[in-house]
Amino acid sequence: MLISLEKADVFPKQREVGTVFVAAVKDEVRQQALSIAAKLRDLRIPSDVDVKGKSLARQLEYANSLGIPYALIIGPQEVKSGRLKLRDMKKRTEENLTLDEIISRISGMPSE
Repeated sequence: MLISLEKADVFPKQREVGTVFVAAVKDEVRQQALSIAAKLRDLRIPSDVDVKGKSLARQLEYANSLGIPYALIIGPQEVKSGRLKLRDMKKRTEENLTLDEIISRISGMPSE
């Protein structure tokens, strides 16, 4: 019965929605994703990160289902270049930005 009620969305949502979902493309960059999420949280930017090892598509579906406005996509190329993909989940657009530029964009503060 509880499962049916949950599926019917009877229970209120208890979870606070983050501003950014940090998605790791591969397991080899998962630690960097966790570090970036921790840094964002230190800056008081609510952030979620996948810890279950889901595929990128599943991570983005999850972020979208929660209504998280931004996804920060990290893969080996992004780590190497220092430019991460910031996806606006509503507009479905992506930009390659540095972490400082991303922080500035999300927090509304000018970049240094």
